[in-house]
Amino acid sequence: MREEDAPKPFRQKKPASRFGQGGFGQGGASKRGKAAETSEPKTDGVPARREPRPVRKVTAQYLENAALYYLGRFSAASGHLRQLLVRRVDRSAKAHDTDPVLGREMVDKLIARFLASGLLDDAAYAAGKAKSLRRRGASRSVIAQKLRAKRVAPDQIAGAVGAADADAIEDGEDAELLAAWRLARRKRIGPYRRNTDDRAELRMKDLAALARGGFSYDVARRVIDGDAEDAPRDSL
Repeated sequence: MREEDAPKPFRQKKPASRFGQGGFGQGGASKRGKAAETSEPKTDGVPARREPRPVRKVTAQYLENAALYYLGRFSAASGHLRQLLVRRVDRSAKAHDTDPVLGREMVDKLIARFLASGLLDDAAYAAGKAKSLRRRGASRSVIAQKLRAKRVAPDQIAGAVGAADADAIEDGEDAELLAAWRLARRKRIGPYRRNTDDRAELRMKDLAALARGGFSYDVARRVIDGDAEDAPRDSL
């Protein structure tokens, strides 16, 4: 018998890799996919919808716990926290037929107590938020808009914006112009474009970007038509 006709020895197949043929587990299915299948049972091929979380019945202690939990994670103005708690009151009234008027009275008492203790400080919140936004290149109008959305009082908004301007100004620089330079740098537009040959073609687009940011045409033009070397030192 010729050597080439001799039967070849049986080669045992290697055990399948734990990653499977598709690289994602046996049969190409990922563990994440299997976990999703087990956690969300299907009915006729359609994933079952999760049951909504039950609405808690509002009490004074429940509202205080919810407020403290929120303030432990985020800073907040009193008006914004009141809005969040009133939503819970309204959901409780709808689900458990509780008295929404009584619930709002509990919220007002809680907010007043937090303000008196210093746990809530609208002026400090507004000042910190305004300075943070200024450093990111926000205009006065955008800062005011965001603080209004957080239910900050108008007089506190004006004080916070003024304090942010005073904190940003150095060596006689205009705070609004300084913020516009910062925004242009963040967005990589105008003098900060990587390809300087595109500046003329994209000039109107860059001006519009600063206009949407709340800056006047004069401020936007000075930044977009300027040179990065001439930018204020504090804008870097």
